[in-house]
Amino acid sequence: MPQRKFALERGGPRRLQVKWGGSGVKVLLDDMEVPRAGPHRGDYRLPDGSWIHVDVDAAQSTIDVLRDGQFLPGTRFDPFHQLAVTFCILYGLSALHAVLAWLPIDSVLPPDVHIPLRSVSLGLAVAYAVLGFAVSKRSKAAMFAAISLFAVEGLCVGFGGIELASRKLIIYALLAIAAGLLQGLDALREIEISERQPT
Repeated sequence: MPQRKFALERGGPRRLQVKWGGSGVKVLLDDMEVPRAGPHRGDYRLPDGSWIHVDVDAAQSTIDVLRDGQFLPGTRFDPFHQLAVTFCILYGLSALHAVLAWLPIDSVLPPDVHIPLRSVSLGLAVAYAVLGFAVSKRSKAAMFAAISLFAVEGLCVGFGGIELASRKLIIYALLAIAAGLLQGLDALREIEISERQPT
């Protein structure tokens, strides 16, 4: 039976355990089973009075757990998790450009275009690494800069004069990366809002 453990608050111990399988979903708190409660399927009431909602998609192997309407730390829609995914994307772009700088990619340029691709790739590698670090420290300005830089680069690669046999695949990849960066911006906003709310 698959299972996952979650902390009820950020930085706390992972006391909540969710198991799912052929026999349904079980929720345990400190190894004690929590009975279902409330009007909706997947609702559970913890001893402290807070509500837990569990949504399991066994086909996709995804699980979402909310406590009083807020995603628990470590779940896929937790803004801190989404922000971590975003700065990992930026570090990944940095590594990709560092590798590209040493590959013979000049061959994809038309003969009449002379761009120092190695220098450009190294510059982008450094830029994405610096922006990734700044985004990990929750800099909204760095997030906007990263999105803007990636948009410009994406337009050049996706619609520029470079001859690419798999242009459609490249465009899909660029759109997926852009979606990840935009999720990071949304995560930063959610974190700011949650930190402004009184505890």
